[in-house]
Amino acid sequence: MATETILVVDDDESVRRAFVKLLHRAGFETLEAGDGSEAIHVFAEHSREITAVTLDLAMPTTNGLETLRMLSAYAPKLPIVIATAYPPPDNISGRRPGSRGVGFLQKPFMADDLTRELRRVIAEAATL
Repeated sequence: MATETILVVDDDESVRRAFVKLLHRAGFETLEAGDGSEAIHVFAEHSREITAVTLDLAMPTTNGLETLRMLSAYAPKLPIVIATAYPPPDNISGRRPGSRGVGFLQKPFMADDLTRELRRVIAEAATL
């Protein structure tokens, strides 16, 4: 079975490192980006190997909602888990938390919650 690769997008390096460590323990490979602009570049270079994305909302340069829109434009079925300290946004168009293949976790959350939510959105996206 091919290894699943998760693109971890968060401007807080300590949060990124924690996610990477957790995901490696769960058997995932990871790529990292410190903001939305970097995430778009990493995705463009590695789109064939990226299985899903974890995405913070509050980031400099390109915020999480704009990054969600751009990633979804390139890959409409890409599984994405928004992991943020903020409540879920309700004023966005297109793909949003709760739509198929898009999950939401409000920080702080338990380690198992992240892997469980990733598995859920990956399975959902496979049926799109």
